[in-house]
Amino acid sequence: MTPTIRHLVALTGMALALLSATPRAQAETHCSCEHRSADSTVSASAPAPMSTSSTEGSQGDTASQMWLHLPAVSHHFQPPLNPNRHWNQQHAALGVELAEPWEALNTRWTRRWTAGLLRDSLYSWGAYGGVAATHEVTRLGPLKFEAGASALVFYRRMAFEGKRYPVPAVLPMVTAEWDQKFGVHLLYVPHVRFSEHSEMPAVLFLQGRVRF
Repeated sequence: MTPTIRHLVALTGMALALLSATPRAQAETHCSCEHRSADSTVSASAPAPMSTSSTEGSQGDTASQMWLHLPAVSHHFQPPLNPNRHWNQQHAALGVELAEPWEALNTRWTRRWTAGLLRDSLYSWGAYGGVAATHEVTRLGPLKFEAGASALVFYRRMAFEGKRYPVPAVLPMVTAEWDQKFGVHLLYVPHVRFSEHSEMPAVLFLQGRVRF
């Protein structure tokens, strides 16, 4: 075979090899494009990860909370029957409170179990315990307001020189909480005259609270 014929045979073989390789390359390129398209479709259809920041802020409202009752202040609207006496308006106190959502009603109602010790208006130490129900009224940023009523039993004196005995009471109350960390209870005690020498003056009572 002459050199010219050898060269023509070699060139023909190379051309055939290129022609056979071109459809394979096109098929591989097409497959790659299909894979990329499928991947992008799955990525677009997959749901974005759910943000937990919106739910974390509400978890505190749907779980039980423990609060510590702090000292309180008060304002008495009537003077003591004995003009030589005056009311105590700065009350040392220590108590606990379990606040939980009242699911039987709805999550805007809170049930509050409470018990503690308090130095009352007669400068006498006594105890208190009971339950309150409060309903959320409004929120202003991290500040939440609730209103309701508290059913309590006080073990206290009703006169400066009297004996201690249980005193039941149902009192209106307003509560405020800052960022579910700090708060206050405001209670109103109506004026009640028990006897010539014993009475309960009308009182506004404000007690601090801290969550623990």
